[in-house]
Amino acid sequence: MRNSRFTLTPLPQKWAKAAGRPDRAWAVSYHRLNEQGELVLARSYFRSKAEASDFCAERKADKTSLGNLAAGLSDDFKREALACADKLRPYGHSLTDAVDAFVRDLELAGASKTVQETLNHHLVSARASGCGTRHIDTIESICGAFAADFRARKVSTIKGPEIQAWLEARKVRTGKRKGEPISPTTFNSFKNYLSGLFAHAVDQGWTEGNPMQRVKARKVRERPVRLLSPGDLSRILAVADESLRPILAVQAFCPVRTAEASRLRWEDILPGGHLRIEASASKTGMRRTIPIRETLLRYLVKCRKPSGYIYGGEEGATPNALVQQIKARVRSALPGVAWGKNAMRASCVSYRLAETQDLQRTALEAGHTPDVLRSKYQQLTTPDEAARWFAVDPQDPQALVIPFRTKVKRRKAE
Repeated sequence: MRNSRFTLTPLPQKWAKAAGRPDRAWAVSYHRLNEQGELVLARSYFRSKAEASDFCAERKADKTSLGNLAAGLSDDFKREALACADKLRPYGHSLTDAVDAFVRDLELAGASKTVQETLNHHLVSARASGCGTRHIDTIESICGAFAADFRARKVSTIKGPEIQAWLEARKVRTGKRKGEPISPTTFNSFKNYLSGLFAHAVDQGWTEGNPMQRVKARKVRERPVRLLSPGDLSRILAVADESLRPILAVQAFCPVRTAEASRLRWEDILPGGHLRIEASASKTGMRRTIPIRETLLRYLVKCRKPSGYIYGGEEGATPNALVQQIKARVRSALPGVAWGKNAMRASCVSYRLAETQDLQRTALEAGHTPDVLRSKYQQLTTPDEAARWFAVDPQDPQALVIPFRTKVKRRKAE
């Protein structure tokens, strides 16, 4: 459609009458901006000449008004507006869209809080909602490290790529891998806790969206769970002294995490034959009770103290101290065997699941979900092996040490 002297002039359409389209009896050509911001010639149709004339009058008035307004603008402003429109054209947005987004960011930045202020508020909220001490300590540790580097920044100004770069720059601070990049599991743990921090900021209206959604998680290769055998359990309990054997026996026959075991007190052994895991000691922040087997209960009653922790006496011990003590006993009983932090618990869960064949029941005792048990612990062992595991007596573990059998050569029948 080309420009002509008939622009903004009502024109009768003879074909409309022949085609039976009275709603298109009159047409008006005019200029307008398309979606790409380009000026093009368009056409509208009307039923009567009066409607077409009114439309032309409105467009001419708008054109005159815009012309007068444009005349009052400086040439530099016009050139800047055109340049900005050209930059936005490939993205399909107008100057109005860009200005609205910019103003929204300015308003959000004014109402936003710094990372340190957000962390302080997040910790107060976590304590008020009843989160466990361990969970709160982890929030303070991980998010505190992030706040140390972004302390004065408003949470609304921090973007996903910045957080991704910060996570990728994290190094192991202690141990044999000191100075190396953090493991994929640690990376994902950091990501989850930082996501909780920014989710809290979103809930408070301090940022528009959670930038952690743009942070890519690391792929973690699942290592198969290594089960200890009943013979392994007998040897470990046999070499453990009386200060360590009770807590080892608890882990062997009750699915208790090492961190939970380090917080167990003698008072948590209930008279009815159950072990109580308080919410403050549980990883999930939920209280649970675990049935104690008769052999274990008989042993614990025999060595029970009036008060204090089952491991560590009146003062207790940290989970790391307990792990190191258990590792030392494993090295002496089973030389060359790699020991995971919760190897005893993992074995107990697997044997318990094989024994009960009940995902829901075992999940409640272990403080897991049925889906986790199904994916990690199901069908790792048999009910017969489970019976041999739970038959080990903590009072006399050597009685069930299973000897290694040598292969006997059979004579061929003549």
